[in-house]
Amino acid sequence: MAKVKVTREQKKLLKAIKKNPQDPAPLVELGWMYFDQHNPNEAKQYFTRAAELQSNSLAIADASYGLALINLQKEQYEPARDALRELIREYPNFQKRSEVHFALGQANERLWRNTNWQSEKE
Repeated sequence: MAKVKVTREQKKLLKAIKKNPQDPAPLVELGWMYFDQHNPNEAKQYFTRAAELQSNSLAIADASYGLALINLQKEQYEPARDALRELIREYPNFQKRSEVHFALGQANERLWRNTNWQSEKE
């Protein structure tokens, strides 16, 4: 297994997580760093840890959005669609709202092309 070089920003975030493990913000920020580095397994780990904190904040919404995007990348369209729908219901003022709707449209389009929908409601 190759060693991954940890950046200074990642070290700061890891220190912040160790200092205050109940704060989801550094977990989410670290998740996005790994997502941008095309490392979905690490990103999923931090997004999941943030989502498990059950805090009612935008950081949790951001973590849920990141997990849904990872599902889209892995072509797991139904879980992605369900997560995005829940995100839209639970956080209507989410800062990335247009991107969330776009991702939901992508999931729906893939499901529509690859499965037999029985009704327009789906």
